[in-house]
Amino acid sequence: MDGVEIDEFPWYLVLPLLASVLFVCGLLFVKAAGSRGVRAWTVTFWANQWSALLFSSLWLLGGTIPDWSLWWQPVGIAVLFLLGQALTFATIEHGDVSVATPILGSKVILVACLLALLVGQPLRSEEWWAVGLATLGVGLVQWVPRRRGDSVSEKADQNLRPTHRPVITALLALLASLAFAAFDVAVQSWSPNWGPGRIIPLSFWIVALFSWVIWPAVQSGRGWPQIVKVQVMAGTWLIALQALCIVYTLSAFGDAARVNVVYAVRGMWGVLLAWWVARMWGGSEAEWGRSVMLVRLAGAGLLSVAVALVILAAA
Repeated sequence: MDGVEIDEFPWYLVLPLLASVLFVCGLLFVKAAGSRGVRAWTVTFWANQWSALLFSSLWLLGGTIPDWSLWWQPVGIAVLFLLGQALTFATIEHGDVSVATPILGSKVILVACLLALLVGQPLRSEEWWAVGLATLGVGLVQWVPRRRGDSVSEKADQNLRPTHRPVITALLALLASLAFAAFDVAVQSWSPNWGPGRIIPLSFWIVALFSWVIWPAVQSGRGWPQIVKVQVMAGTWLIALQALCIVYTLSAFGDAARVNVVYAVRGMWGVLLAWWVARMWGGSEAEWGRSVMLVRLAGAGLLSVAVALVILAAA
């Protein structure tokens, strides 16, 4: 029989697709909680505790614990993850999900650039095209009109302006992507010494331990409405769960190229779901007109193409 047999269909790609939706849904919960006064440090702390709990299950994958002289490696991985996580939630605190999510997808491009700088691996022509497309995409998703003729009234616009900071949002999202790109390079470089069933759980236990440093800045939640508590717990759990889906898929099945191509669609979900949810239940994205969201969608599309170019060039 010609073609791919049904048994050969890569059903595991459902996991990165699921992760792309979980990630955006988690950010939407976090954004909703943030609009009610929940700070980024609080969200960071609880997301890190969930991550440590969920990633403990990867211990079953096995591995070895090498000499004590290499323990700086899981510590370094933990620090990079903490930095990326904190910057991600700061991004959502200061701006729109529909701006942040597509730019966070530029991590794969930054990984290629870091490998070129740190390992001496030159960029292919496809990767240079990807850098150009990503630059244009970032410009589009953070673009806003000088005058919002199709937005809300001027009074409402003034009240909402502090949450609409597309340039700051784009900068924070790029810094978060850079931290996570360095995290990926570190995991790729150091995992052979440990095995994924050791270095990853240990790194996330260190993440959870280090997170207690920010405990004085974590809000207690006393006096919060029940809906806010649900938003914080649901958002942080979903973000930890999507990370587990991606790491498990790569550990168990490999196929990093197609896994990351599928996962890159989170940029599209970030625009579409954020706008739909904001229209249904309120949110900052609802205050932008159709033209702004279509431009953001175009930017997310360019970023998705740029990510696909980088991944497929390395396949």
